[in-house]
Amino acid sequence: MTQINTPMKLALLCTSISRGGLELYTMRLARSLKKRGHEVIVISQANSFLEEQLKAQNIKCLTVNKSYQYLCFYTAFKCSKILKEQGFEYLMVTNTRDIDLCAFTKSFFMQELTLLYMQQMQLGLIKKSIYFDWKFSKLDRWYAPLEWLREEVCANTNMNQEKIKILPVTIETKSFLDFTEGKEQSRKLFELPEDTFLFGFIGRIDKNKCPEVLLSAFEKLKKDYLPNESISLLIAGDKTSGKGREFAFAQKFELAIANSPYTSCIFRFPFIENVNAAFKALDIFVMSSHKETIGLVTQEAMALGTVVLGADSGGTLELLNYGKCGYIFKSRDVDDLCEKMHRAYLDRNSHNEIREKAIKYVVENFDRAISCQKLEQEMETLQSL
Repeated sequence: MTQINTPMKLALLCTSISRGGLELYTMRLARSLKKRGHEVIVISQANSFLEEQLKAQNIKCLTVNKSYQYLCFYTAFKCSKILKEQGFEYLMVTNTRDIDLCAFTKSFFMQELTLLYMQQMQLGLIKKSIYFDWKFSKLDRWYAPLEWLREEVCANTNMNQEKIKILPVTIETKSFLDFTEGKEQSRKLFELPEDTFLFGFIGRIDKNKCPEVLLSAFEKLKKDYLPNESISLLIAGDKTSGKGREFAFAQKFELAIANSPYTSCIFRFPFIENVNAAFKALDIFVMSSHKETIGLVTQEAMALGTVVLGADSGGTLELLNYGKCGYIFKSRDVDDLCEKMHRAYLDRNSHNEIREKAIKYVVENFDRAISCQKLEQEMETLQSL
């Protein structure tokens, strides 16, 4: 696949205020497209983590103040004003909570707008009500990252199936392959013990990520399987913002860590800037999430040569090539996760083959150039309609 000759003009929209993979992916996609010679702007929430990251990367960022997910007429007007002033007629939304905003923008203020949605979360419930039909009808393209997700969207929405395409969510593999810090240096950076076997979770602390399953499995592993061995657990990531059920879950999880009988073996960090070093510090990265569509952190860990133990749900199975590039456990099953953690520990001296297979698989299937090239082809098709 080759890059199109004419540079495209594409605006990205993400009003999330969180500090996680979605926000970083939006920034990195904008950066990659800019490097490939395209004109890109990002519309973000004012004073957000994403805005901060974009400015650090010298990517043009314009902001709105979105207070409501629904009936966001003023924010929609502001978005349309930004797009018209900047001369952009193509808008890609990366956050599912912004589809409503885009639908209002197109319906009431900018009917000529071409809307693209890049799916990064599993659809979940059936969404076939009048309101869902209305807002989804405003999308000109729905990009699902994997085939099984495309099939789910076809089954659970009334979206025009001809508009649902496959566009993988990817990483810049070279930046990970070129990372030179080793385990010893990385552990010193985070003041971690050098002589322990370290399991780790890196991601946002919320219920769907299932960090409590990992914590329980680690405690069981320590108590029943390896009471006399030096094993530890690293938990890194911000708590979900807000005051709802997810925030309450995160608070409860923090309390569980504090009250764990093995708290001296658990290392808790907030959001980590140098995530590459964090992965390198680990012996096993645990992707415990129950509904991970296609985990960027899983791809990153694989590219860095960190062995992954992932749940058999969502896109993790396909990322790990159904067990050929890592370990698999039954989603939300504490006992099975504990057993697979034990197995990974016993196999610790023979992980090189898994690492090599994982690196090769992620480079060949989930490199950022692949998604950029496919998006360029898509844009060329849309512009010719």
